[in-house]
Amino acid sequence: MKKRKRKRKEFLYSLLIHDVQNKNQVIRGYLELLKEENLGEEIEQKIEKALNAVSTSEKLINDVKTLLNIGRIDLKERKINKIIENALNEVRDLAQRKDFDINTNLKETKIVVCDLCEKLFTNIIENSIEHSNGNKIEIDVKDKNNHVVVSIEDDGKGIPNDKKDKIFEKNYATEGTGLGLYIVKEILNNSDGEIEVKDSDLGGTRFEVYLPKPE
Repeated sequence: MKKRKRKRKEFLYSLLIHDVQNKNQVIRGYLELLKEENLGEEIEQKIEKALNAVSTSEKLINDVKTLLNIGRIDLKERKINKIIENALNEVRDLAQRKDFDINTNLKETKIVVCDLCEKLFTNIIENSIEHSNGNKIEIDVKDKNNHVVVSIEDDGKGIPNDKKDKIFEKNYATEGTGLGLYIVKEILNNSDGEIEVKDSDLGGTRFEVYLPKPE
């Protein structure tokens, strides 16, 4: 009975997501057409705000889709450098717009993770770019016993000690961080991984992600 209810709930969520996604595409299309009409600076600013609202809605939809997929993930062997490189490709445009330098020290070590692992690193890096108020990120990969440790640190304002554990909670809200870090924690919970939040020597925040190696 519980399994049937869960499947029905997932179906309804998927249906809703599909419908809202289609409506967003229509709204975005009309707004993009209006941008080409030379309607004046004031109207153009309002159009831009509306487009930003659509982008926020689209991101939320993608986050919910990720959460729906977490419950049916399969683990497989993959190289950590490829995963991080794919995640960096996802955030490249954002990093350029925000004038962020991202330096990496990667290894080809194999780990056991799910297909959503790119999303995990994309969300952490995006969070650092959007909320750290810095302009530099360093990513480092090290071997530690049966795990690979990926550290992602920035030179921003940091996170207060009393909030370090709260940032992964579903109901924790701070300046529009959304579901990004909650999704990170959920993916790790389903991948036998862990994450720690520390102060960075760069002055900001340091995320340390622990992922298992193959046995």
